[in-house]
Amino acid sequence: DVFTTVSKLVKPERNPRLAVEANVAVGGAARRNGEWDISARGYSQAAYIADTLGDRIGVLTVQIGIANTYVAKGNLPAAESILDDVIVQARDQDLPEVQADALHGRAALAARQGNAVDGLKLAHEALRLMQKPAAKDVLLEDIAGMFTQLGLRDAARDTHMVLAASAQAQVVRWSAILNLMELAGLDGNQAAFDSYARELSLAPLGPWIRSHYLLFLGEGFSRLERLDAAIEALNEAANFAEANQIHHIAFKAEAALVAVRSARKPVAATTPDLSYTSHDVFQVVQTISELRKSTLAVT
Repeated sequence: DVFTTVSKLVKPERNPRLAVEANVAVGGAARRNGEWDISARGYSQAAYIADTLGDRIGVLTVQIGIANTYVAKGNLPAAESILDDVIVQARDQDLPEVQADALHGRAALAARQGNAVDGLKLAHEALRLMQKPAAKDVLLEDIAGMFTQLGLRDAARDTHMVLAASAQAQVVRWSAILNLMELAGLDGNQAAFDSYARELSLAPLGPWIRSHYLLFLGEGFSRLERLDAAIEALNEAANFAEANQIHHIAFKAEAALVAVRSARKPVAATTPDLSYTSHDVFQVVQTISELRKSTLAVT
């Protein structure tokens, strides 16, 4: 609502940067809420203003937002093409913040494609370039997800704890708690799992986070051998995600639901990928460990 109000009030000819940023923010917020038409209009308006005024940063930032929408809807090849192009252009034009945002998007995409090692390398490069605290928070959340994908749960937990304690945006703190819930399920820690699940059940989650919450809730119940609760949560996750066009979550929930119903066995926990080298990954682990120590010492 705030972003929409600003986008309507600001005059592009007087403050073009704010006009572009406000419309990009509308596009991103609406995307995370599953409001695809509003998101598309926000990005379209931002692109028009940026292109008319010759704002290269704005043009490239809009492209990143559009690529993230493709990722959210499951069109990964289109997203990859856009992000690779933006990374090259931002590097050539010496736009480090834009380059960092595009690298972040590309890292998240690599992880979605099952290549968390490359994702971590790209994310680490983005972290060195990134200056905005809120953008760093979102990047750290994705880094934690990649750690989980590789089976590095201690490193993932460190990252989520940093964000749960210090993230600027409520949505990022909810995401961190959500992923701590997932880790508790993977570890078989029923008390922690139930505590995180209860906290999130009372929160006004948007469609993107709620769809993930329902999926992780069902998977966690399955691993804890609470199979009736797992079936109920996974069924709700599939229906909710499909209704909100979050197709990859709907697919995962349906696959997990089939597995639980057919075999009446818990959903398998993440299998660690041990094919990475220490240089590829553990420098990122070290960076996060140092960040956790400094953050928790302050808080």
